[in-house]
Amino acid sequence: MIDLTEPLQAREIADATVYPTLRLPDVKNRLLGGVFADGKHVERTQLERRSGETGWPARPEMFGEPDPVEFEEAIYGGILYFHFGHFLVESLARTWLTPQHPDVPIVWAGAANWHASGPHKAGRIAHPGVPSDWQGHAVLHPWQQELLSVLDIRNPGVILTQPTRIKKLHVPDIGYRYDDQFHPEHAAFLAHYEGPAQDPDERLWLSRSALPSGVRDLNEHVTERRLAAAGWTIAHPEQLSVREQLDLISRASVVSGDEGSAFHLIMLLANASDKRLEVVRRRGHEHRNMHTIGDAVGVSQRFHTLEGTQVLSAQGRWVTKVSSSPAGALKVLNVPLAPAPEQTDDASLALAHRLASQIAGDGAILEVGVADPRALSKVSGKRKAVVCEQLAVDPRSNVVAGLEIYEMSSRLFAATVAEPDAFDVVILGSTHADDLWEDFCASLGAARSGAVWLVPATADETSPDAAAALARIVAAFPGLDASTVAEDEASASLVWFQPRGLPVERPADSAVPSQSADMPANLSGALAIRATADEAVKAVAERIAQGAIRALPLELGSPPDAPTARASDDGRGQTDSPTDATTDATTGTATDATVVPPVDRPRSAPQHPKRQPAAPEVILHFGLHKTGTTAIQETLRRAQRKGTLQGVFYLNAKPSNHSYVMAPAFGSRKNIDYYTRVKFGGRIPLGAMTQDEARSLLVNSLEEARHRRVPLIVSSEDMSMLTSREVRAMRNFLKAYGVPRVRCVVYVRPIEAWSNSYAAQLVKQGLRTVSEVLDDPPYPIFRDYIGKYVEVFGAENVTIRPFDRAELVNGSVVADLLHVVAPDHEQALEELRANESPNLDQLRLVSRLTELIRRGKFRGDVKRMQSGLGNFRAGKNAKAFALPRETLDRARALGSDDAEWLVANSSIDRAFLDSRGKSVSREELLAPVTDVDLAEYIAKMS
Repeated sequence: MIDLTEPLQAREIADATVYPTLRLPDVKNRLLGGVFADGKHVERTQLERRSGETGWPARPEMFGEPDPVEFEEAIYGGILYFHFGHFLVESLARTWLTPQHPDVPIVWAGAANWHASGPHKAGRIAHPGVPSDWQGHAVLHPWQQELLSVLDIRNPGVILTQPTRIKKLHVPDIGYRYDDQFHPEHAAFLAHYEGPAQDPDERLWLSRSALPSGVRDLNEHVTERRLAAAGWTIAHPEQLSVREQLDLISRASVVSGDEGSAFHLIMLLANASDKRLEVVRRRGHEHRNMHTIGDAVGVSQRFHTLEGTQVLSAQGRWVTKVSSSPAGALKVLNVPLAPAPEQTDDASLALAHRLASQIAGDGAILEVGVADPRALSKVSGKRKAVVCEQLAVDPRSNVVAGLEIYEMSSRLFAATVAEPDAFDVVILGSTHADDLWEDFCASLGAARSGAVWLVPATADETSPDAAAALARIVAAFPGLDASTVAEDEASASLVWFQPRGLPVERPADSAVPSQSADMPANLSGALAIRATADEAVKAVAERIAQGAIRALPLELGSPPDAPTARASDDGRGQTDSPTDATTDATTGTATDATVVPPVDRPRSAPQHPKRQPAAPEVILHFGLHKTGTTAIQETLRRAQRKGTLQGVFYLNAKPSNHSYVMAPAFGSRKNIDYYTRVKFGGRIPLGAMTQDEARSLLVNSLEEARHRRVPLIVSSEDMSMLTSREVRAMRNFLKAYGVPRVRCVVYVRPIEAWSNSYAAQLVKQGLRTVSEVLDDPPYPIFRDYIGKYVEVFGAENVTIRPFDRAELVNGSVVADLLHVVAPDHEQALEELRANESPNLDQLRLVSRLTELIRRGKFRGDVKRMQSGLGNFRAGKNAKAFALPRETLDRARALGSDDAEWLVANSSIDRAFLDSRGKSVSREELLAPVTDVDLAEYIAKMS
């Protein structure tokens, strides 16, 4: 606690020892450190805060002997942070004393685990993010050195990572306590930077959009573009020097942006009282530091929570969010409404709008990539939404009343805010072929099963990109059909879910006229999707029959390495070809309408006159974890390579666990990060794989399965971790490819057996220690893992099997899966046992090593631990790893509700789920690891 009414004081401590900081894995939010003298801790030398992590006296016995290097005299700087904001408010909190001792070095307490250990390495920095000099000693970042220079601090700076003796140590009081106290003396010491004079018209936005981390608004760049057009200066602080940042803030009369450390620089200005801060909150209430600094400086500031902002993830102050448009920021900042440009007429887009209104009826229309949404605002429809990253009109304008405005990229829209299965019609109006392709792929998840896509201007010779994008879409997705229509000088193409070459199935009471020469089969199929007694649908069909809208041949540009689409079998044993004229069924006179054949997938090789094989059925084996999934994957992959796998095709990718493909294809960045960091120890560059590349791998295997006329098996236990939105995107992708049916298979274990096995896996991977799984046991959340697949694919397409050797076919999970998916191909494959749980002794060793790594006492990694298990067998009769009975009882109680859901939605018996698993005593589980066993284990790690 700082007494703000008393002057700041400094103490002199003789023969002091400064200790580095240390965090204990078993104690949360506690930082050990501080100064000792005469064997006692010197008060108020540890971390001092009002909230968050708290400081505690160090334990000297944990550090060993002090560094033989001694300092005659030094100023204690406290805890060193390399985070910009924490360095400003905490690591500089004692520097007010430096003018009184300009030649005395400042010593900061670094972290004990920043340096390496072992022969010839002791004391040398070996930690990412910590800079070091040529001798291996930790040094300050250039921006930290510049901050000291701005404050005229010339004292040498020293970072301590080992206990260090100092004969005479000056210990100043802290001038700033995180997050509530700012002593006036310290504030006066900091506030002396004389920057440029304030410009009353200068407005500054402190941007976070270029930060590599996800702690930001993912759509902030759109707001920046709007503000820049209104005359604001956009600054990326991390790309500027400290003085450049200070000059920008000094010149501005209004400073705004997302809440962050860049605002704290205002406390270094000599005079900031005339400025106004408009701060956008991250989530909930703003951080107290903003008020503590703002009040001390005397600046006027307001805090805002913006409309239309969705928080995607939050862990404390680490918040990732997305704003659907810049409207919220423009409103609170009182940015003048931008004038709307003159509206231009687009005949093809107008045709698409009329078709959309008639096909959707009172349904929902999504328009993607059209910069000017004013025309859509006049279209009838119960719900209309616009997605475009660069709208031509201000999103606050009343000319777009009645529209949902999403000024963002289609990919960001699909990944964050789009509702699955929400839209009946999707209009793709981008003017660039690559954008059209991306917009289509992004819209798959938001489109309903009976959705129709409309692509304007596909027959306009002045707009070749639309035709090129349409060619790419129909080439990539055989499950879609397409047709082009025209009216006067306008044209548009319809795309819908209908495998090409198959007959159109219509309801018996369809309002669409029956098939005749005056209506193309595939276009009537598009309308039949929405065919009821809907007068609007009937009107479209009648206009085509009357020649008011004429059908055109689908002459598409060839995609790379593929010829132009050609006529194909229509599913009735005949091959259609375009004809130049048809006969009106009503008048018997010739019209200008042209019959459009269904579009077949372009191929580089000549096509057989008969229809190509249908797309394959897909089997999704999605786990669960610890139910023999690795055995399934390794066995099927090896059998396929040897040519002994019959009746199915296993997705051809390496590794055999298809999470490598499915995570980047349909999952979020979080899925990819998990695979890079944990699952494969960073050895597989998933971060470099794009969504298109991952989906291409999937398509290649779909094509191979199509050629072989067998189902495709995809196996990935981490598919159970995908969200409902991501599972729907997967379903629509497969449906667009033409997959006739998706069957899902999942295996479940009893709660206690799963808890034992999964706890062992967590310890083995170094994610938890033994004591941590004791206090917080894992348990299966069946509803979350399985429920989304039941909802998306239907209960009839989800097979839930008990993982019990007595219940499995031939006692093998591989044989059981093949019996479920290919019962007509009985085959005996040698099951490869893999990823089996280590025994109790082995996991105690790994747990002990995890503790040492967390404390900085041992440098190792998870992969070395796991490989070491194969070389070390601790104990001749070591027990299998298990949790104590009381812990298992808790896990079963925690999983009870999910077990009830599973029983209600499958044939799984509750008695099976509640069956008792193996257990060990708490004393056995926590038995200490001997130094001899630990040394032997470390020596044998490969």
